[in-house]
Amino acid sequence: MNPAAFGPSHRAPATPGDDQASALRRLVDSLAPAQALEVAPGAAGSPKPACRTVAIASGKGGVGKTTLAVNLSVALAAKGHRAALLDADLGLANADVMCGVTVRAHLGHVLAGQRTLADIVVEAPGGFRLIPGASGVSAFADLDQPRLERLLLALGEVERAADVLLIDCGAGIGRGVMTFLAASDLALIVATPEPTSVADAYATLKSFISRVGPSGAARAGLFVNQARRAEEAHEVRQRINSVARRFLGVEPRWIGWAPSDRAPGDAIRARRPLLLADPKSRVAGAVRDAADAVAAQIGLAEREFAASSSFVRRLLGV
Repeated sequence: MNPAAFGPSHRAPATPGDDQASALRRLVDSLAPAQALEVAPGAAGSPKPACRTVAIASGKGGVGKTTLAVNLSVALAAKGHRAALLDADLGLANADVMCGVTVRAHLGHVLAGQRTLADIVVEAPGGFRLIPGASGVSAFADLDQPRLERLLLALGEVERAADVLLIDCGAGIGRGVMTFLAASDLALIVATPEPTSVADAYATLKSFISRVGPSGAARAGLFVNQARRAEEAHEVRQRINSVARRFLGVEPRWIGWAPSDRAPGDAIRARRPLLLADPKSRVAGAVRDAADAVAAQIGLAEREFAASSSFVRRLLGV
């Protein structure tokens, strides 16, 4: 997948008396034929399998969420999947720094109509495509119609060109974060053993379930980071599960855990993804295991040719 795969945008035609909802529905409908007809490499005559989406969030900052997002992207790309990462962390968009790449434009320029998606996509180390974010992404619920249309068109282009889209959401439980979590195939919540992180991770899960209903629990996942040992990670898992079962009647899927280690910090200082800077580290192995769990959870290896609805449709609730 190269940046040229993100082709020119188009706009659904307006009709007299159009309201925003109907205009956006027509816009989404206009994306569907292109998605259905795209041919996957090595599968001549077959439609492209549906793009899966993984939104990664945390109740608080400083838990290693972006490090996980970047390295999951590397791990999935290494398995032969066309992976794209959208940096949607408002105010702390730094995936480009972790990858050591130079960003000259970002999604904010696309939303303003100043750039196309192909202009801003960066080829990141490890074989995935990075989409640099901006404040307009996290403010999804507050976008005016022109910017919302441009965002949907951009995300539609990603769906056509990628097998899996990972979204590095901002910390907290704001409306923009919840919008992305609710529309994704997997809402991956990252926590650490710190009591405040555990409490905030539960708050994120609670807000997610309030948004999508108990049936959405099958799309919620938990990853515990920076644990001193496996027992501590599973203790965090049990604490969150116990409260979630009691008050929400749900339990998030277990995606895995990573040990507390200096390797991620060293990789950040080297401006290299951990899986490339120190592939034999314990944390790198944990991330590869998590990538396997993510791929299984979202059915990435199944190569299905249809999905109940696209990510863009779920964003709009259509």
